[in-house]
Amino acid sequence: MKVLAGIVLYHPDLNRLRENLASVRGQVDGIAVWNNGGMNPSDLDDGVVFLSQEDENIGIASALNALCAYAFKNGYDWILTLDQDSVVPAGLVSTYRLYAGDAVTGMLCPCILDRNYGTMAYDRGSESEVEEVDACITSGSMLRLSAWKESGGFWDALFIDMVDFDMCWSLREKGYKIIRVNSLSLYHEIGHSRKVVFLGKENVVFNHPPVRCYYNARNTLAVGRKHHAQKKCRRWLLRRIVLINLYERERFKKDRMIFKGIIDSFRLGESE
Repeated sequence: MKVLAGIVLYHPDLNRLRENLASVRGQVDGIAVWNNGGMNPSDLDDGVVFLSQEDENIGIASALNALCAYAFKNGYDWILTLDQDSVVPAGLVSTYRLYAGDAVTGMLCPCILDRNYGTMAYDRGSESEVEEVDACITSGSMLRLSAWKESGGFWDALFIDMVDFDMCWSLREKGYKIIRVNSLSLYHEIGHSRKVVFLGKENVVFNHPPVRCYYNARNTLAVGRKHHAQKKCRRWLLRRIVLINLYERERFKKDRMIFKGIIDSFRLGESE
């Protein structure tokens, strides 16, 4: 079982990136990075494969596909996908290996500890060692490359946001399982997020810039239509709109970008 660590870079903090690389080196059989902007090969240690397209930002989905294609071509069986600022806990990959033998396991993931707000109830896991989940974020997850290929890969048109959910749901539609290992936790950071309680339930306010609100709205609806989960995704978007208008700044700009994203989601669905 040969594992590649794949990291998508975009103007990273070099100290955090080096911490990330140090934490994963020795756990995997190789490391490759895709540069979406702001990096130079000389900034990286020897042994890290540097992939790029003339410093162009091709988006998260296309960059992940490029890393998966590189791994598949070079004989790797799995890819550990990481964000540039995610620090891997010791023993992550060796623990994943314990559960990777089942042919229907398409992806393995950890519990997530956000640097800003800690954990959400749905990310804390149960008392069982492992459990099947509907979806997970890309960072810290290990994807079976044959399953990536069979599922059609990441949806390039998404660019950013909902890339992970689309991949997970595509895997599940092909009969694969997403397995969370509850003994593993990964430190991660999504925007300038914070936890709030709304209508008696925990929610996260992400404080993303307006352009991210556009992609989130567009992609949430497009992915919902693709996977016949329109009601669920509409509820997610409605809740996000309410939270933005209650707890975030630049509400007018964000609402305007959300409206644009809703309109453009229909065009994205047509171009799939």
